[in-house]
Amino acid sequence: MVTLKKRVFAIILVLISLSILSFGCKNKKGNALTGTFVQFIDVGQGDCIFINLPDDKKVLIDAGNGTEQSDGAIYQQLKSAKVKTIDYLILTHPDQDHVGGGKKIVESYQISRAYIPYITDSVMPNFKTYYDVYSTMQRKGVQTQISTMGNCLSGEGYFLGFLSPLPFEQKDSSYRDLNKIDATDREINDCSPIIYLEVYGNRFIFTGDAGRSQEQLVLENAKLGIYQMAFNRQINLADVNFLKVAHHGSEDCSSNDFLSVLRPKNAVISVGGNNFYGHPDTDLLTRLIESNQALKVYRTDTCGSVLVKIQNDKDVEIITDAD
Repeated sequence: MVTLKKRVFAIILVLISLSILSFGCKNKKGNALTGTFVQFIDVGQGDCIFINLPDDKKVLIDAGNGTEQSDGAIYQQLKSAKVKTIDYLILTHPDQDHVGGGKKIVESYQISRAYIPYITDSVMPNFKTYYDVYSTMQRKGVQTQISTMGNCLSGEGYFLGFLSPLPFEQKDSSYRDLNKIDATDREINDCSPIIYLEVYGNRFIFTGDAGRSQEQLVLENAKLGIYQMAFNRQINLADVNFLKVAHHGSEDCSSNDFLSVLRPKNAVISVGGNNFYGHPDTDLLTRLIESNQALKVYRTDTCGSVLVKIQNDKDVEIITDAD
């Protein structure tokens, strides 16, 4: 149990971080996008993560919100990495701030495979932006695969596995709620896959907008050894190196139970400055700090894009756009 003294101390740290607006930032610019790296692109209020794997395979998780600023930031980073083909495009869920730039991405780059949410024809009209992206992928003949627990990618030095969601056929699948005519925002968010990436011994958790029910699912599956059976390898969620905080730092994610297992060393919040939603939530920031007093938090609204360059398990460099 967290003592009152520790909680007060954590709140003070949160207030300090909010006041200086540069918590965890490093002032380094002009670094070329080469080698193995994970890039959390500053797209304002939205998500876009670009990953260059050790075998030079390229992964793009989400595509920003579709504004000129968001699209420009994505294209600038992809141009810096001299990207011509995106091997794996992962669209976590159909919200505008995650798929808004997706149509242009599909039109501009060759996509080898796209991982997408399970959305039936009957509810597809509810997600016009996503439908435009999906239609463009169909027109261009992009191979698609439904994001479900058990999907994985692997190569020399890395492993990427989908820890959720459950397949639509299972009664507890978040896809069942997503495909209701009157799905709530939370139900739409919860189809976001929670993804585990291990590269040269460094462990990342990517979350889209997944909420607490999906966090609990992942914890339960890990405890039961489900992932060991699904992937035939150990998935270590404890003391992860990087957590992409879900839903832009909303209060409804990153539960104490989830964070007490992950105890992340670094956390990245993709969020727009002075946004309408009040993200990131102060209680969320408190929970993060309480999970690991040595935690470093990187916010794209104050740090800009966050680049994690990886050479091995001990040679990791974090570079931001902060002045």
